[in-house]
Amino acid sequence: MRLTSFPLDDSLVVVWHRAGELAILNSTARLIWEGKQQGWEVERIVAHLAVVYAISEQVAGVDVAACLASCAQAGLLDDSSPDDPAGIEDAAGAVVDLLDSGEPERLADCAVRHTQNYLLGDRVFCVRYGSDSLWEAAGPLLAHLAMGSEASARYSIDLAAVEGGFGVWRDGHGIARNASRDGALFALHREILAVGCDCEWLVALHAAAISDGKQSIVLAGPGGTGKSTLTAALLKSGLVYLSDDVVPLERESRTAVPVPVSLNLKPGSLPVLERYYPGIDALPGYAAGGVTVHFFPPPGFAANPPRGNYPVKHLMFPKYEAGARTEIRAIGGVEALRRLIDGQSLLRRPWSAEAVGELVGWIASIRAYTLIYESLEEAAACVRNLLES
Repeated sequence: MRLTSFPLDDSLVVVWHRAGELAILNSTARLIWEGKQQGWEVERIVAHLAVVYAISEQVAGVDVAACLASCAQAGLLDDSSPDDPAGIEDAAGAVVDLLDSGEPERLADCAVRHTQNYLLGDRVFCVRYGSDSLWEAAGPLLAHLAMGSEASARYSIDLAAVEGGFGVWRDGHGIARNASRDGALFALHREILAVGCDCEWLVALHAAAISDGKQSIVLAGPGGTGKSTLTAALLKSGLVYLSDDVVPLERESRTAVPVPVSLNLKPGSLPVLERYYPGIDALPGYAAGGVTVHFFPPPGFAANPPRGNYPVKHLMFPKYEAGARTEIRAIGGVEALRRLIDGQSLLRRPWSAEAVGELVGWIASIRAYTLIYESLEEAAACVRNLLES
């Protein structure tokens, strides 16, 4: 079995090629696993562990046995397949998928009431709306990306009514069918995110991102941690909006690729943002899959759009906690990698040793932080200070 490992802080990231999986070994597990890779007998590993950590060989023996059992279960010691081992994180998946819908059949000759071209980064796409009501519902959410019809669209997305509901097609092929209009709008939003990620990326982070026009800060983490609310507050200070849902990291340059779709705000965000954007509580809500979202077109986008990709200066994991004091904490690369994985960040599968090595190298090259906050004003000031420092 071919294994490749990459040091990160005092830990080790191990990729096994056959399965395309990875494991993160802490410092103790790293010492034990590297001993086995060098052909050491268990007794020698136990004695070495006892010396390094100044513990008895009896205690070291228990630790070594437990670690080797976990490594064997994970397939790190032989050529067996991993059996859902504890400690093996899987970052595969998709950006929040709110739909449980079937795919409509291939696009038929549906009536087209409105056609609009949009620019997302350097990618031009066209949306064709099958009714006035769909245009009125979706058009305002994409208006900040609208452009003239002089450019040829690389992608074509159709949104139209079908029997029993609504359908979304991309380049004539069915993407999603949903009984509700809101569900179809979520599907449209998801497909536009896919257009934004159509580049050679190393990792697509489940994150938001803002920039000062030179560098960017990526706000990563799972849904519901306050990323979108914090991003909206930061935009009020004139920063450049890059993305809210997903941030692809361009593989060759390691820069953040803007995907500036409308921000997705939960209902609880609106009262908090009222002081920044009076009247924001009038935004309509869209519900699908038991989730309600308010799409918020980025303010000031026309005057201050992203211009190309941006180097990532810092990686931050914000989290809103009621009653918490604002606290920013620097974290190491291993914790940052674990948080990216827990936040459903994506990496092309199967994971190649080359791609994992590049990701580990990128994480080691930047500074990462956690930010716990209740005060939105204080949290925004922390992010701005990091960007300016």
